[in-house]
Amino acid sequence: MKNEIIYPKYNLLILAFLLILVLISAYLFQTLNTNQSELVRVQENRYTSYLLASQLRRSSDELTRLVRAYAITGNPMYEKQFLDVQAIRNGKSPRPIHYDRVYWDFLAINDGVSPYARGEPISLESLVKNAGFSKDELQLLELSRQNSDHLISLEKKSINLIKNHYKDGNTKATVSDESNKQMAIDILYGDEYFNAKIAIMNPINQFYEKLDNRTKNQVDAMAQQLSLNLNFQVLVFVLIVITILVLILRASRYHKNMVKELNKSVSERTEELRITNQDLQSSLDEIKTIQGIIPICSYCHSIRDDEGSWDQLESYISKNSDAAFSHGICPKCLPKVRTEQGLDNA
Repeated sequence: MKNEIIYPKYNLLILAFLLILVLISAYLFQTLNTNQSELVRVQENRYTSYLLASQLRRSSDELTRLVRAYAITGNPMYEKQFLDVQAIRNGKSPRPIHYDRVYWDFLAINDGVSPYARGEPISLESLVKNAGFSKDELQLLELSRQNSDHLISLEKKSINLIKNHYKDGNTKATVSDESNKQMAIDILYGDEYFNAKIAIMNPINQFYEKLDNRTKNQVDAMAQQLSLNLNFQVLVFVLIVITILVLILRASRYHKNMVKELNKSVSERTEELRITNQDLQSSLDEIKTIQGIIPICSYCHSIRDDEGSWDQLESYISKNSDAAFSHGICPKCLPKVRTEQGLDNA
């Protein structure tokens, strides 16, 4: 009876502990899912930030490439593309879809076809502000944009010189016109131009370093948190498995003990019933009951059996039971017997 009380009590405690572990596991699973989503968001933000920074650098490189191509060839297509790059960057012209991919290289020839359609106009500055950059990073990008003004002024100056070289659509330039072209080329390949280019790229390079450190720390921190929660989840899962095994073992042990106790009780009760049955059987063996209506003579008290024969009372009872008779004289009949036998006179 002690086991019947103790085992269920301990099992309830184990079940309660198991329920707590399951709840913790569910919470950790939700946390892992949140951490996973946050890690993906941080990685996507890091990737997007790099793309935006690359667009700023690439737009400067595209402007340099286009203005130099215009200075060498005088092809107005390059001037148009030069102005279009500026307009797209400033949000005055629709931005091509997938502008971070290869775009202007497909338009390097007169019949070039744009690989992507144009989307809505939005300035690169607006995209940068919406990307969630830190204050220091935004300051570096703003510094790079401010420094680009000097570079653009040099590029526009060279464009005007080239226009004078090919004025009125003449392909044969005068000596003075030829000097304009050379001056434009000298500007685009001179130290002042390269220094202005470096002044733009230095803040961008510092921006890359800050961006890389910040986003890497975010990704590492989130990955570490994810790993910690995952290890904790594994630990909780192991505890759940161990708890279930303990519960199964205790239930099996409890079941065996209960079966053992029941078998013992059944055996004891069976033995008691066997002994009782033996006692009853012995009593039945000793007792033989006469039942039914017995016809008896009202005078001699003889009894008629089933075959119609008349037997004395003692003979009938002896035949139909295990009873035996011994004869004696009761006190009531004793005087009569003494008188009949003449014992009183003797």
